[in-house]
Order: sequence, then structure tokens, then C-alpha cells
Amino acid sequence: MTSEIRRKPRYYGYVIVVVAFLIMALSSGAIFSFSVFFSPLQDTFGWSRASTSGVFSLHMAVQAAMSIVFGRLNDRFGPRVIITGCGLLLGIGFILASRIQELWQLYLLYGLLIGVGVSGAPTPLMST
Repeated sequence: MTSEIRRKPRYYGYVIVVVAFLIMALSSGAIFSFSVFFSPLQDTFGWSRASTSGVFSLHMAVQAAMSIVFGRLNDRFGPRVIITGCGLLLGIGFILASRIQELWQLYLLYGLLIGVGVSGAPTPLMST
């Protein structure tokens, strides 16, 4: 008589929770890492506090507006497409932001591109 041990199929819900947690931790770190670079940006480029902090204000406004858009897109295309696309935008934005020379470049890259990239994480992950 052969005895087979039947294993229960894996429940991938926990894997999804862990991966969602890691993505949220990385994207939150990306959002709030601006405070670490705030003083060095001012010192290096000679920008005022107001113009440098305006970048973060723009970033948060773009993130708020685009979260609504990505909520609708999440319903239509699913979280995999949204998170992949926004992750690519986030990575490209940070790579390009490392090469800035002018204030408008920081507004464009960190304020807009990275703002859009970060906004794609919370809504799809929390709804999933």
C-alpha cells in the first residue's frame, strides 16, 4: 500500500501581501527621501528654500491628482499593468533626476515624472 502525502496548495494571498508591502515601502521611501536631499540641493545649486520646497509641493499635488486617475485605470487594466508602468516611470525619473543642472529639470523630473510614478502604487495595491 502506497501512502501519498497530499500537500495543501499554496495560498498566494500572503505572497501578494508581502510583495505589496515591499512595493509600498519602496515607494514611500521614494516620496519622503526628498527631505534628505533638500539642503544639499540648496547648497550645491544655490536655490532658495521656497523654490526648492516647491518641487515637493508639486510632487504631492501630482500624486494626489494621478491617484484618482490610476484608480480608474486599475479597474480597467488591473494592478499588474499599473504598477509595472509606474515603477518604470519612477526608476527612469530617479535616474534622470541624478543628472539635473537646472531647477526646472527638478520640477519636471521629481515634481511631475516621479510624482506620477509614485502615485501608481497605493491605489492598486490597497484595492488588491
